[in-house]
Amino acid sequence: MSNNETAALPLQALYELHTAAPAGREGMPAFAAELAKRLAQGRDAEVADFLRDSSSLCQERLHQLPGEHAPWQRDHALWLALARISLPLGQFYGGNSGVPRRSAELTAELTALARAWLDDWGSRSHQPWRLRDGYDLVLRQVFGVLGHEGMSSAEITALLRWARELSAKAGIAPGAQYYCHWQHLLHQLPEPELLAMAIEDGGGQLSRDIVQRQLPLQRTRPAAQRWALWRDFFAQFPAVLDQLRLPEPVLIASRWETADAARRDLLAQDLFKALCFASEDDWPHDRVLVERMLQTDAAPLVAWFKQLGHLAINPAVAQRLWDARWPALLPLLLPACADGCKHESDRAGYAPVAETLLADRPGDLARLAAGPLTHLLPALRVDTLQRLLPQLGKAASGSASKGLRAALAQALSALPVDAPQAAGWLAKPNKNLVLAYRDVLVAHPDPASGSLLSALLSGGLLDVAEQGPVQARLKDLGAAAPVADAARPPAGEAAPAGSDGADSLAELEAQAASLQRLSPAIAALDQPALLDLLAPLSAQAARALLHLAATSPQELPALARHLLAQASAENRARLALALVQHWVAADGAPESRWVLKLLPGAADDRIVDVLSSAALAWHKTRKERAVVALQQLGRLDTVYALSCVQALATGKTLKPSVLAAAQAVLAEAAARRGMALADLSDELTPDFDLGRGVQLQVGAQTYDVLLQGDLSLRLRTSAGKLVRSLPALADEGLRTEWDAAAARLKTLSKGIKAVLQQQAPRLQSCLMLGRHWPLDTWRRLFLEHPLLRVVGQGLVWRVEPAAGQPFSLRIAEDLSLVDAESDAVQLPAEGRIALWHPAQATEQERAQWRECLTDYGLKALIEQVDAPADLPLASQWQQELLQPLAPIRLTQQALDGLAGPWRFHAGPVCDGPGIYLHLRDFAVQRWRVELLHSAAMPYYEPGHEIDIEGFALRDMAADRLLPPAEWPLPLQASLCAMLQALASRAAGAAAAAAAAQV
Repeated sequence: MSNNETAALPLQALYELHTAAPAGREGMPAFAAELAKRLAQGRDAEVADFLRDSSSLCQERLHQLPGEHAPWQRDHALWLALARISLPLGQFYGGNSGVPRRSAELTAELTALARAWLDDWGSRSHQPWRLRDGYDLVLRQVFGVLGHEGMSSAEITALLRWARELSAKAGIAPGAQYYCHWQHLLHQLPEPELLAMAIEDGGGQLSRDIVQRQLPLQRTRPAAQRWALWRDFFAQFPAVLDQLRLPEPVLIASRWETADAARRDLLAQDLFKALCFASEDDWPHDRVLVERMLQTDAAPLVAWFKQLGHLAINPAVAQRLWDARWPALLPLLLPACADGCKHESDRAGYAPVAETLLADRPGDLARLAAGPLTHLLPALRVDTLQRLLPQLGKAASGSASKGLRAALAQALSALPVDAPQAAGWLAKPNKNLVLAYRDVLVAHPDPASGSLLSALLSGGLLDVAEQGPVQARLKDLGAAAPVADAARPPAGEAAPAGSDGADSLAELEAQAASLQRLSPAIAALDQPALLDLLAPLSAQAARALLHLAATSPQELPALARHLLAQASAENRARLALALVQHWVAADGAPESRWVLKLLPGAADDRIVDVLSSAALAWHKTRKERAVVALQQLGRLDTVYALSCVQALATGKTLKPSVLAAAQAVLAEAAARRGMALADLSDELTPDFDLGRGVQLQVGAQTYDVLLQGDLSLRLRTSAGKLVRSLPALADEGLRTEWDAAAARLKTLSKGIKAVLQQQAPRLQSCLMLGRHWPLDTWRRLFLEHPLLRVVGQGLVWRVEPAAGQPFSLRIAEDLSLVDAESDAVQLPAEGRIALWHPAQATEQERAQWRECLTDYGLKALIEQVDAPADLPLASQWQQELLQPLAPIRLTQQALDGLAGPWRFHAGPVCDGPGIYLHLRDFAVQRWRVELLHSAAMPYYEPGHEIDIEGFALRDMAADRLLPPAEWPLPLQASLCAMLQALASRAAGAAAAAAAAQV
């Protein structure tokens, strides 16, 4: 459109032209430029007509224009012209730095315009809630440009009184909070006149704003002189202090005398905040004030300090409180300093205060709770620890905290190994102190700890469950454990080689019987059905095993491992399943997590479905528990377990921390196998031992498990008969064997079904990305694997010889290789093979394969023959971006409806807020497809529209966008089809909207 045509358009039409979709708000700068041009040309009537009839959205957009896009914010004359037009209409558009230029003339003119507007506004009939809008326009906006340098106090006072008058007319209560833009006026009044104005206001919003303006000035004065003129005002209007809650000790102390209990609780909070901001020079004055407050009523200060601890103070305040030594606060000082040492960065500030305090009051240490003491120990000097050993012993005696024992062990490792004993720790030890002493000796680097550990064992102070760490440390030191009874091996160790199995069991039972106190954590598992799984162990020995697992700090002690080894492999697997089910039923509670220590060496694939389902259920609200479940699958390290982890990592969208854990499990599994992560996915298709043959035994009857062509299972009896399931049990004496065989068959059937569900998205990804396999690898995966060779028979493959032309084939029922005409073909000596895609084939070849698959009744696991085959036009490429043929705009709900089935998920929320891309990550290759678009909302907003920009392909390993030449042709065809689907959805919605309007 030419300049002449633009100038001739009415402003409303011009506004609609510039802000029509897709420009919207982004078209406002161009419109603002034309609006300013017409102002400069004196076309005031035209501008007034437009503003009078403009929508609230248009007015909001004009208000929000930044200075570089609003010419009137850079030109005083333009701004004044606009103000003269807009203010009588109830609109006011602000300026920028230096615009407008303040002057007496401007103040007078704007005041007159504002009064005229208010008279007009007040004469209208309004709903009560609308009445205030007109006054807000003046108070919040116009007052911001009133006043000028050199203005007399009388003039300023008159404007302030007018503002108070307007607030009253607006229905604002005298003490209510509201906003008025009068800061520039307040800045010009001297302190005495501000005080007089505040008294006249009577403690309202003007008073509060005046006091707030005084705060920086008062802080430049010595503490004794601050607020000297204002103390009578605050005594007359205490509500001002109560509302502002100024962190000023002198004001807090003055209010303390007359405040009620609830107000004193708040003032106590304000005082501690004020002390943290106060300077060293203020302390002599502030100390007198605090002491007076403590004498009047210490309880609120004590309560707040006790509640917040180190969060109420800083190291400087801690030192001042120690210097003052007020009896009410002194007992709380060490706990606060101890908590302040929680983070290493804060220890340098709090530790010296704690050291000084303990030198004078060592008894305070024994009264510290376990948590603060744990934080304090790493901050204390070695000589301080040596001196305080008796008090540390008392503290350890009174706490069963494992964290405190670990902190003591770490801190005391710098002392001589016999220092705790010399300090009297073993004079009259209780169980807590003995365990703390044990942990100190076990962690101590001095080899001389071996003799002390041996003495601790032989002294009988530790029961069997508590001896494991001692035995492990003695073994590390090469020291022999003391033998209390020649007939028994050391506690927690296996029986001597060559001993009779019955003797070994008897010895383990004897050690288990010595455990008299069992952890309450095992109560829920103390059930006959579960304990029976540990046969031949007695019920007491089974409970002892659970107790050892529940109380051991990390891994199972040796005695527990030997007890667990007595059960059969089948019963251990059933026990592992029961324990996992118990943990999941407890919603993965951390206090039940100890049962997972019993899984290594016991669990099999029976726990996989339970853990993978739990990880999926927890990934949103129980992220840490979901991570633990995934880690357990990784530790199981079976092909089925890892395949389920991979299905979770590539299936439904997991929360980022859980997804990262799943990817870490797979990366660790690949590292253990010495292969690349991309190759691991090929290996994660379990064959469930079907290749070697699976047999189920029930009494004398043996059943061979056979995989059928439809991937279902059949059982072949000894007589050669095929049956679908185990025959009903006739002899109850074989119940255990029958249950085990039925469980194994059920696990196999569920596992095969789960694997098949995983193969479709994996093979679809391989098809889209043009994934290739070396010929030997392909033979192993798709000709020799008992499951995948059945899957592979419904697929078409593309062979690319090292020399020669590519050709296609399929796997016949007899595992021979044939082409679309069913003629036999041979694999070349060298080359590679991939899934065949129609985008790489001629139309004739597509028709041949379509006819072949139809004739043989083959139904592929994924769509191949009719997969999208159209490739993008050259004009659709814009550097690394594949763009649609024509602009696409559709609702966010429509986009989400398509993105979900395509396995795309929303990208990160950016400033705005807005989501600007959808993502799909591929596990078979570290690539990510990005669907770029305009801002989508992170919350539900009906009808919100999005403009599609196109697709990009990112190599995540190299963190770079791939150029078109590196995009696989199947992927190009697939993304082209997605763009067409988006365009069709947008066109359908537009047609429906047009029909609805008609």
